[in-house]
Amino acid sequence: MEIFILITIACGSLIVFFILFHRHRMLALKSKIESDYWQESREDQSQISQLQNTVRELSEENRELSNLLIFLPSFIKQLNLDLYGRKISEILCKIIEHIFTPKQILIFFSSKDHQTLILTAAIGLIKEVNLGYKIAVGEGRIGLVAQKKMTMSDDDFQKETRLVKKMLQKTTLPFFTSELCSPMVSRDEVLGVISIGGLTKHFKNEKMILKMIADLGSVAITNTRIFRQREYLANFDGLTRLFNRRYAMFLLGDEITRAEKRGSSISMCIFDIDDFKHYNNSHGHLAGDEVLSTIGQIIRETVREDDIAVRYGGEEFLFILPNTPEKGAYILAERVRENIEKFHFAKEESQPMGKITVSGGIATYPMDGRDSYRLIQEADKRMYQAKQAGRNRIVSGSMIKEKLEKSFAPSSDEKDEPKESTL
Repeated sequence: MEIFILITIACGSLIVFFILFHRHRMLALKSKIESDYWQESREDQSQISQLQNTVRELSEENRELSNLLIFLPSFIKQLNLDLYGRKISEILCKIIEHIFTPKQILIFFSSKDHQTLILTAAIGLIKEVNLGYKIAVGEGRIGLVAQKKMTMSDDDFQKETRLVKKMLQKTTLPFFTSELCSPMVSRDEVLGVISIGGLTKHFKNEKMILKMIADLGSVAITNTRIFRQREYLANFDGLTRLFNRRYAMFLLGDEITRAEKRGSSISMCIFDIDDFKHYNNSHGHLAGDEVLSTIGQIIRETVREDDIAVRYGGEEFLFILPNTPEKGAYILAERVRENIEKFHFAKEESQPMGKITVSGGIATYPMDGRDSYRLIQEADKRMYQAKQAGRNRIVSGSMIKEKLEKSFAPSSDEKDEPKESTL
């Protein structure tokens, strides 16, 4: 009986042990399952949060790119309307600022020899650095981009060779924060470089976006060059490289209007090559064209930057001199005449005067006329008076006045002769 009780107790204890053990395993499994569940839940939430951030960033980027597509046609239109290229840098700055909102924007244009980059527009630059600042091609990050002709980011600069990095450290200027740079290239010719730094917005394809903007800039610069070339062909004389008569009349009208508003004077001088028909008949028109071309060069080298030099027709030349009184016009005209007289032209010894010379007449606004027709008429008349007086000279209105005053002035004998009494 006692053995049966002991066996019963042992079995009961064993059953209780198994029950407790099973319960403990169940509780541990439950705890593990709950822990795994919460761990997975936290990971899922983290992934969801990451996905939400990615979606938010993509949405923001998509919104910015959509805005770019909306306003880009307007900027392209502005670039195409700027035929003289005066606002290309300004418009490019606006595009970049709208997209990237960087702390610094630098626009460089290439020099004529393509060896130097010249700063034409800037945002976020220190006051000590002015527009016109020059960087050599190959110097610093900006110069390196021009040299390689490729868009580069900060990561690209960091991946350069040790030698290039050393060169960049020496030549990169501290006041230029160039995180992203793109060259403006047309037909393998570098027209300029765009540099931006301190970007507040980053895009997945930001290099491609900046390159697209740089390409727009290169197209605008190329279009400007084409327009200027065509304007040059339309408004300039191909032989002398001076303004032609049609365009000069347009400029003269503008200058007269401007002088009338300012109350300033304008002078003009018409030149004619003396005995040019004789030279052409003696040596042929090709030799005559060479004389015309050379005189055009002498004129360009003698006149001032603001003066308007014109091939008026045939062997006639016209100067329009803004803000210049008659005396100043006479000094400049005499200088041109003397430079032509001093120059040794081929076969000029056969000329009646033994030299290639010019005669000219001067007229000044407003004393000699208040419109272009009257001024040209007066200058032309005085030019023929210069020819009649012996050629190779300049005649102005004051000279004619002085001559007239002398011709009507009483002689010294008349002054000394006593007048008869009227009494």
